[in-house]
Amino acid sequence: MRLADLRGRVALVSFVYTRCLTAWPLLTARLALLQRHAVALPAAERPVLVSITVDPERDTAERLRQYAERFGADRTSWRFLRDEPSRLTPVLHAWDEWTRRGGDGELNHPARVYLLDRAGRVREIYGLEFFDQRQAWLDVRALLRER
Repeated sequence: MRLADLRGRVALVSFVYTRCLTAWPLLTARLALLQRHAVALPAAERPVLVSITVDPERDTAERLRQYAERFGADRTSWRFLRDEPSRLTPVLHAWDEWTRRGGDGELNHPARVYLLDRAGRVREIYGLEFFDQRQAWLDVRALLRER
């Protein structure tokens, strides 16, 4: 998947890892609530959610599938992606994402969600402490009204 594949759609992009016990379960649950609100929209208008793992060594395709199921993600409009570490590094760099492995094996990384407009421009960056799915839903609706 490339960023260009999202053109014409409003999208929310996040970088996750499934073994996280703090930030990402909370953010993923909030994204799932937002996705449930979006079912009221025609399918072509629903925002695309993209969650990219920052831990591809441990986050296998099967583990990502299980993670998506755990949160009731509708996989028709929410993609959970992974790639080889060598191909992931430039992606993380391009999005100003980073990871640091702690002594306990856990990853430290920014807990951010990026809101993209139909042209693929980042219009908002939500941090964990500021991500409220209700506000994000209002922001999505505002972008959908733009032509």
